[in-house]
Amino acid sequence: MPGLQRWRRFRQRAYKPQDPSIGYPLARWFARPAALPLSWLLCRLGVPPAVVTLIAAVVGLAAAPFIANGSGWSFSLGVLLLWVWYWLDHVDGQVARVTGQASLTGAYLDFLMHFVVHVALWWALAESLHGALARLFGPVAMASSTALFLGGLLAEAHGAAVAKAFLYHRTGSRQSWSRSRQMSSRSEPAGRMARRLLWITEVPNLLPQLAAVAGVWLLCPPLFGTVRTCWLLALAIAVPITRGARLLRWARGGHVERECQAVDPGGQTA
Repeated sequence: MPGLQRWRRFRQRAYKPQDPSIGYPLARWFARPAALPLSWLLCRLGVPPAVVTLIAAVVGLAAAPFIANGSGWSFSLGVLLLWVWYWLDHVDGQVARVTGQASLTGAYLDFLMHFVVHVALWWALAESLHGALARLFGPVAMASSTALFLGGLLAEAHGAAVAKAFLYHRTGSRQSWSRSRQMSSRSEPAGRMARRLLWITEVPNLLPQLAAVAGVWLLCPPLFGTVRTCWLLALAIAVPITRGARLLRWARGGHVERECQAVDPGGQTA
């Protein structure tokens, strides 16, 4: 029992106070609990969290060319690497909190790693779609892959812009920004279907979809190419539309100010 109590105390220190109730389902149900054993080991070994962040970045970037390649084995290997990246992405934060090394520098490196890996993934998906369509439909391949990549870039730019708006032009804290992201994900763009499309095309929610496509190659290789292409085409339609609608909503009518007031009523604009 003492060992179980020590483990519970370690888990409590490793998790953020709000972790059990917020975040993507994949993080709550898989990544956070799965990261605990490795976090415990790395704390015992004295590995700095910044090293874990760097390793996660390398693994995430390594996944991109495999996903872009298009063949079944390459795509599946890239998906596996991407899942390892997502797992390591939770390890570095847990190590930082347990060892008391959490800092703005660590948050900056973690945010930068997210941005770089996410952009690399959107490039990989766009390149994979282009490769699947190029021989049959050249102009369609170019248009759809460009739309997918630009939609992904817009998604990442939105996150960076919201961070800057809250952390530099408001008196609100990082927690306020996190709460705003949770609220905005439920309130934009208008329409239940649009909100669902926006949610399922966030990068963490793409991981189970990528795993499902890779599973098609393992279970029925002849169907892999068709399933992958149809899925990527659906993304090429959904991602630019949902991100464009979100941009229009945030850019007009003082939507950003309303979100700020909702989470930080006393904040003042710069």
